[in-house]
Amino acid sequence: VQKTLPIDAGGGDPQDNYQLIARLDFSLSTATQAYVRYAYQNQESLPGTNSSSPYAGFDTAYVNHNHNVLGSLTHVFSPTLTSQTKVVWNRLYGDQPLNGDAQPTLYMNPTTSVRLQGYRITFPGYLPWGPGTAIPFGGPQQLLQLYQDFNWVKGRHDLRFGGYYMHTNHDRTSGAYANSVQSLNTTSAALPWIGAFRAIRRP
Repeated sequence: VQKTLPIDAGGGDPQDNYQLIARLDFSLSTATQAYVRYAYQNQESLPGTNSSSPYAGFDTAYVNHNHNVLGSLTHVFSPTLTSQTKVVWNRLYGDQPLNGDAQPTLYMNPTTSVRLQGYRITFPGYLPWGPGTAIPFGGPQQLLQLYQDFNWVKGRHDLRFGGYYMHTNHDRTSGAYANSVQSLNTTSAALPWIGAFRAIRRP
């Protein structure tokens, strides 16, 4: 089978990708300064960049939709004492979805692909040359960070102290072992099934 696929030829996978960033700075008083920054990324690749198959309906892509918000507040209490507060929240969503309903997979053997005359033997399914791997894979990851620190100047010394809090939430899905995986061999040996097939058909 000869098939045209959107592959990385040196400049990255074919994809639609754009990124936005905006920042707002403002003064609450002569001693208090603040800013808010927001960044966003939207990336969607073409079917066939993540997994490909000579059979119709099994080419898949990947997506990334990422958000980041940062807020910062700086207050000067005195010429020797300064406070800085930061809040960071981001949501990273990366996914490798299926192209249609999930299907059982069939391989020559359970560990590696098998070739005949230099060509990989391929059956219908996702990731047809990767036994042991599976999709879909991905999901959102959320992160919350809180910073609070103080900068204190005492004579010839500059002291900095404060605290930090981080909360992470992962909500990922992995397709490994979610659907049946079948192989014609029980080991990684190349082609013992052909001998068995011939023995069955021998008159």
